[in-house]
Amino acid sequence: MCPLAYVLRDRDLSDVTDADRAGTVGPGPGHMYATWAEYGIRCTVLKGKHFETDNARVWQMLSQLVGTGPGLPYVKSTVQDGRKDFLLLSNMAYHGSNSVKVVEEQWRWMIEQTYNGGDRLYDFDKHKNKWFDAKRILEKHAEMPSESRFVKMFLHSIQDERLLHEKAVCMKRDGIYWNDFEATAQHLSVYVGNVDVVSNRDASQPGRGKRNRNIAAAGQQHGNGGGKRNRFNRGNRNNGGGSGKPYDGPIDGTTYYPPNVYKRFSAAQKKAHRAARAKAKQNKANAAASPAPGARDSYGQNAHTQATQQTSNRRNN
Repeated sequence: MCPLAYVLRDRDLSDVTDADRAGTVGPGPGHMYATWAEYGIRCTVLKGKHFETDNARVWQMLSQLVGTGPGLPYVKSTVQDGRKDFLLLSNMAYHGSNSVKVVEEQWRWMIEQTYNGGDRLYDFDKHKNKWFDAKRILEKHAEMPSESRFVKMFLHSIQDERLLHEKAVCMKRDGIYWNDFEATAQHLSVYVGNVDVVSNRDASQPGRGKRNRNIAAAGQQHGNGGGKRNRFNRGNRNNGGGSGKPYDGPIDGTTYYPPNVYKRFSAAQKKAHRAARAKAKQNKANAAASPAPGARDSYGQNAHTQATQQTSNRRNN
């Protein structure tokens, strides 16, 4: 289904040519359209039964958004022409001095707004989409800077430390991203998505991150064994060396293995670890259910001693 945005295409994009229809769809600079939705927005004709229905729907949505505000006189159409009323509103909003103000505010936002990855309500997708909106607005008012400058400003707005390396990759002048904002935004978006998946997976296991820190700290504590390396530290000969090598250390059911160690387990080692953990849990449950050795004998002996003492006291009295 084509997005309703096709109804609101600019006036100079009203007609659809054969070249527009023949454009390829896919990621990368070699394609005319990034997605099929973008293809539909550009190539859906603005006439016919489908357009009349969608145009009326857009008008209803527009009239609800305008409400009783100053834009009301421009959407009081008797034929519910959403496209015509929207273009009229846009012309009034961006006309003359309003256009200068819009451009100035957009540039101010681009200079001041940053993304640091610490706000759940403002994720990278929102930041990226706002920069796409900024590009569209500047192009509309013929104030768009060079592609490389726009990419540089976009990368400068990103302060998330997780993206420092990827920012450096995108800023290489001989790379594919320096002069392509869409490719840059897509590359960083995919990378952030992968990082978030790993972070959410680690956070979904209670105490996982905290125990990692405790284990690392235990290997550096002073006093008892101060300065000794933890046996799971990278490079230890007993666990197979670096993080990319198979784990060849001991496996039992009572030891906590950090994520960077557990991911190096083979399928057989993981199966053995699960079996060892289950056995350790069962042993712990059995120990808790059984009374301590000699507890019953000790209790009976104490009761017999107390009864003998009471009988002796009565005789003496």
